[in-house]
Amino acid sequence: CTFTVRCGARISENCTYFESTGSEIGQCGVKICRCDSNVCQLRLDFSSFAITGPSTATESVAKTLGGQLAGGMKAVATATQCLTDTFSVTNPSGLTPPSICGTNTGEHMYVDASEMCNDLVFQLGNTEVGANIMTRTWSIKVTQYSCDYENLAPEGCTQYFFGPTQKTGIVKTFNFDGGTHLSDQNQNICVRRERGTCKICWSPSVKGDFAVSGKSMPSMTSMEKGINNPLSCCGYGEDAMKTSGYDCVTIPGAVKNSADMKAVEERICGRKFVTMNEAMASTTICSSRAPFSIRFVSDHWDFAEMMGEAGNPGKGARLAYELIGCSG
Repeated sequence: CTFTVRCGARISENCTYFESTGSEIGQCGVKICRCDSNVCQLRLDFSSFAITGPSTATESVAKTLGGQLAGGMKAVATATQCLTDTFSVTNPSGLTPPSICGTNTGEHMYVDASEMCNDLVFQLGNTEVGANIMTRTWSIKVTQYSCDYENLAPEGCTQYFFGPTQKTGIVKTFNFDGGTHLSDQNQNICVRRERGTCKICWSPSVKGDFAVSGKSMPSMTSMEKGINNPLSCCGYGEDAMKTSGYDCVTIPGAVKNSADMKAVEERICGRKFVTMNEAMASTTICSSRAPFSIRFVSDHWDFAEMMGEAGNPGKGARLAYELIGCSG
């Protein structure tokens, strides 16, 4: 059986569809309660999902030092922040998925099912803030999984891809199809290690599939660039006034796609899915660390001056994966 609900509903049935009418404004949410006490996870499948995307404003609104506004030295803008529309999922019992906006049709999320129920909430602005208001539409399928379901997502996974015939696939950061990555993300994308496979390899399919932070530049890593370099990844570094590479993708246990499987820096940012000192190498990075995963992290602000991060924030990441057999 399937059930369709709209704003304001409360339901405790499995296989529920939360759908829009196209006329919603302000807060629109539904409360999803467990259909029985043995439910541990909810999976949200976005059959369609289009709300107003993130701000594209590039003008300076504040100054920061190491990401903090107090005593700031570096001008920042609101680009990539979801300021007009947002979608969020509550989880009173623990970890929640990141709040998102923009275009996310075909994506999904996992969240732990709470004894106190989970709220799926859209906040839809009446006035555009840094982005043009678009026609909102969504259809979200909510599936409840029992605690003994064999394919529960590993703890901490925002998304989970699995299936014995799904040894290849495509993953994307939220709003990649909308053209701009989102701020305040901690999107952990996990892939099940299928029977007979021992590693996973990641690579972009076409030019532009990896555009995480900063201007159009080669990729870089914290290891290669050093803590004081303005292009270090996943952090502001000691010289926080000049750093402009906080947003990044992390691949646990990253190694070269070569016979020696030499370890490479796990943290990657920039515009190419290779490292600076391997510019001529394959744009493929592998890992044998299970559960297989790749994580996208972004901070709240984009820098407005110097390197102009806010003016060219990048789409995020769209990567193909392939599970490799244990003899491969």
